Amino acid sequence: MSSVDRMQTTLTKDTNNWYRWLLTVPPNFYAIAFGLVGLARDWQLAISFYPLPALISTALYLAATIVFLFLCLTVFAKLILQPGILLANLTDPGQSPFNSLLPITGMLLAVGLQSYNDQAAFLLFLFFFACTILLGGWLIAQWIVSGNLNTEKFNSGYLLPTVAGGFLCGDSAARFGLVPLGWAGFGIGIISWFMLDSNLLRRLSSSRTSLPSNLLPTIAIELAPSVVGGNAYFRLAGNAPNIFASMLAGYALIMILLQIRLLPRYAKLSFHSSFWAFTFPWAAAMSDAMIWIHMTHLPSGSVLNSILLAAITLFIGSIGVRSVIAIMQGTFLPA
Repeated sequence: MSSVDRMQTTLTKDTNNWYRWLLTVPPNFYAIAFGLVGLARDWQLAISFYPLPALISTALYLAATIVFLFLCLTVFAKLILQPGILLANLTDPGQSPFNSLLPITGMLLAVGLQSYNDQAAFLLFLFFFACTILLGGWLIAQWIVSGNLNTEKFNSGYLLPTVAGGFLCGDSAARFGLVPLGWAGFGIGIISWFMLDSNLLRRLSSSRTSLPSNLLPTIAIELAPSVVGGNAYFRLAGNAPNIFASMLAGYALIMILLQIRLLPRYAKLSFHSSFWAFTFPWAAAMSDAMIWIHMTHLPSGSVLNSILLAAITLFIGSIGVRSVIAIMQGTFLPA
């Protein structure tokens, strides 16, 4: 084989690899950008409390943006080259809820842009806010029409489109001064939470068929509603401890104990892309805890918050490093 033939073969192989990457990236990959933006928000919150370098939060937002844009590219590639794959992702009973993470992440990135260009950030927020609400409504209709809530793949990811999405819509709207719209988003989140989570917990605790290993990390999302809702409530109602905020914190504590009890099961899992499901719930839990510590003026509160910030940074950072290793080994993308 000539050098030209070898070069053409290599180019064709590389092209096929990129083609495969673009078309086979599953919706649960959207949790990568979601987790990174969650960590960026933790640092942004800590910077508002203490004199920490803003560069760290900015760098994390930039990293999340780069991953987000790549994931958007995969969606456009599917739409243009293989729309059937995109439709399959939207209707798959195990993966469909994770599609909502793309507009939700876009909305959170718009909030991160607010301090640099308020007008552009506001326009992007409105666009992704509308996409989040529309996709959430469409997914609920899809689940009802197809009956996917009765399948064995029913998992805690179903809390993402309307529960986490609603709460984060409320949180984000409040940051742009749209408090009534924020309460509307909060209402979507809390009502959807009450309706969906009862079915989820019953499925997880009584079903004869346990979740497959690739969906087991989604149980971490059970932690998200209470802490994301708590953050949104503080943003809308003000950073003051009251009865409702304490109720959310109490439920968050129960969900943290649940996650601790599941650690032996998590430890048996081989690493794969689903591990990113752990990231945003715990990032939101850390921000909720930091707000409580700060507003209650606990002794050595700054030390406690520093420990929490370091812990979540190390946790998400370790998943990021392990992901890079898995990508290099060719084990991160599903077969």
